Amino acid sequence: MAEQGPTPPHLCGLAVALPSDLSAIERALAGGPFADYVGRGAIRGGASVLWAEGFGAVANAVCTLVDGASRLGVMVQQDATLEDLGRLFANRSVVTLVAHWRGPQLTKQDLLTDPNVIGGRLAEEQSALPILFRTGLASDWWESLKKASTDAALPSRLAEFLDRRLSQLPPLKSPPPGTSWHMDLITLRHENRAALDEWWPQAFKPGNRVELADGLHPPEVMGAIVPDSWMGIADLSNCQSAQLVSAIKQHRCDRVVIANQYETKPLRRLTLLTVIYDLLSKSAINYADARIALAAKMRVAL
Repeated sequence: MAEQGPTPPHLCGLAVALPSDLSAIERALAGGPFADYVGRGAIRGGASVLWAEGFGAVANAVCTLVDGASRLGVMVQQDATLEDLGRLFANRSVVTLVAHWRGPQLTKQDLLTDPNVIGGRLAEEQSALPILFRTGLASDWWESLKKASTDAALPSRLAEFLDRRLSQLPPLKSPPPGTSWHMDLITLRHENRAALDEWWPQAFKPGNRVELADGLHPPEVMGAIVPDSWMGIADLSNCQSAQLVSAIKQHRCDRVVIANQYETKPLRRLTLLTVIYDLLSKSAINYADARIALAAKMRVAL
């Protein structure tokens, strides 16, 4: 277990990759940084609507956290890129990341190829993934789906069908010989989405990515920026961040990775971190101990 002693703020690094003002929301809606995070709410309206419906509160909490942490001596990088995050790992023993996780969910916007071609390959191809995909499905699943859909509705219907399949057994990747997979439902969805993306990269916009200011990054890329010599605490404050644990920890007993299995509310997480840095500045307390204890108290209070 790394970093057993007190953690003063000057040992901490904070990378924040979320919009911090209305103009950042507008740029994201136009395809700029944080487009995936903001774009998921675009159906509700433009930037001003999203700002009023919650994005503004999160942006204000980002500014409060960044300002407070900087004053206390935390090494802070706002609008963090992959390079920025690597710099924090190189210079601090405690690194906290606040970012958006693009999960395994598959929508029609993720289909980059004609849905008739995608469905046809999955229904007929005799390679490993399509065979596993069809296991447990009716033999006429593809014909039935096409009959029930108009040409305009087919992309949405196919995406919904594929997304449901991601939550079902068997996994879309066979285990090593002589072994079997044992996964919880969340991990199963992530692994199935990864297998589908790998099977045909040109057909799908990939899932399972951390969104930083310079775009979306897969877990293996995130793990590669951590220096081999680094030992300490990584606090991954993004939704379903447990999917990043193995990439960061790399079986090292001198690395502690704090993560969560489920979706998290950014406003609550930003408030939690603001309080933690204040505690570290006033008490001889370890970051991991403070983080876990305070999170537990917040869950009880809620």
